[in-house]
Amino acid sequence: MEERQIEVFKKFFTENIIFIIVTETNRYGREAVNKWNAANINKKPRAWKDLSENELYAFIGILLAAGVSHNNMQKAQVLWRSDSLPILRAAMSFHRFKSLVRYIRFDDGRTRSHRLCEDKGKGAPVRDVWNFFNENLAKNYRPHESITIDEQLFPYRGKTKFTQYIPSKPAKYGIKVWWACDSKSKYPLQGKLYTGRQAGEEREVNQGENVMLQLAKPYANSGRTIVADNFFTSLEGVKRLSELGLAFVAQIIKPSGQFDLSCRNTQQKLGPMYTRTNYVTLKYVTDGWGLDSNGFKLVITAVKDPKHACTEFRCTMMEFCIATDLVCDGINHCADGSDETSSNLCHNNDSGTILGLEMTWFVVLVVSILLILLVCIVAVSICLCRRGINNSRTSNSVPQQNYSLQQMYGSNGAMMPQKQQSQHSGSTTTLTVQGNWRHPAGPLGFRLSTPARARLYCQAK
Repeated sequence: MEERQIEVFKKFFTENIIFIIVTETNRYGREAVNKWNAANINKKPRAWKDLSENELYAFIGILLAAGVSHNNMQKAQVLWRSDSLPILRAAMSFHRFKSLVRYIRFDDGRTRSHRLCEDKGKGAPVRDVWNFFNENLAKNYRPHESITIDEQLFPYRGKTKFTQYIPSKPAKYGIKVWWACDSKSKYPLQGKLYTGRQAGEEREVNQGENVMLQLAKPYANSGRTIVADNFFTSLEGVKRLSELGLAFVAQIIKPSGQFDLSCRNTQQKLGPMYTRTNYVTLKYVTDGWGLDSNGFKLVITAVKDPKHACTEFRCTMMEFCIATDLVCDGINHCADGSDETSSNLCHNNDSGTILGLEMTWFVVLVVSILLILLVCIVAVSICLCRRGINNSRTSNSVPQQNYSLQQMYGSNGAMMPQKQQSQHSGSTTTLTVQGNWRHPAGPLGFRLSTPARARLYCQAK
């Protein structure tokens, strides 16, 4: 896991950045020590210990550890006490840390004056390292569809020519950076150092617009949306972003003169139009079709020439004469609403409706309800009939306590004597049903007799 974190860190602090810091720090340290030794011949000479890459990583790690543990505002000697973070003492001594803080450099001081003139600003001491860092930020991340542009003040009270004082910020003093960040992940995509104005330079006009365009230019024609606040917003800047293929969302606290949000000019009178034919051609430009896509609805009303007598409908206030077909059509042609409210033709506007429904839809609804009721009645009748039949069958099939069964001759497989046959011929015997009476008594079985009695028949030979 730690190796993975170090690998990610080195994607942003690449070898070219580390090389510049190590090289220029060692150069400046040796020059400063040699200069001190030359000025103090009678004192013990000092020696400069070259900074290595691993030691520079340890130095950066100390700064990060102090920030993560919220000890970055403590004095350095407090962090090296025995009751403080032990990792700091393990990384390097306090004396070495103070030496690196004093002599660390990010550029070649011998060419700085020349670069200050070319840079047209005061950021030459860190310009090369900052540019490499910006390239690494953009190279290692692909932003989402929205990019936010805003400013940040890094608290710092050191001696730099571009330290800013902003009373509205919590820190008040620091280094100001304009950032372009991914709106979804807050990842910094690109930063621009604000180094202030040069001596004798006039105040920059449209500073926010220029900064926004510079930070948004790398994402031209990508279809992304730029989000910013009122400081970066201007009508000209929005137009230029549109030319770059970028959308823009801004916060406008107090609209300036270039933004008219009062909707005072949404209605424009073009004057009357005259034609000697029955055709009028109109052309208009819109940025969308339909009322839901920022379009609009075009209503054209033909007004009769006032020189002729009005035999159809005359508006109340404007006294326009319009055709009867335009009355009560749901559109205010007279501009005073008289064609929709005061006309007698509109009184029977709802005569063809019942309960707010047109006659056709009302009839369809009633017929549908009647059909549903008819189907329900038929279904209930069928269910009741089937239930009655089943009940009658069940009552007939239930055995009673005593049944009279009639046994056919020879049903038990035995022959009765002829004498007994004559004696019992026509006699009646009542049998009590016991056990499984449904089981057949013989080939012919039992069957119910009409008088509920079993009559034994004998067959005469």
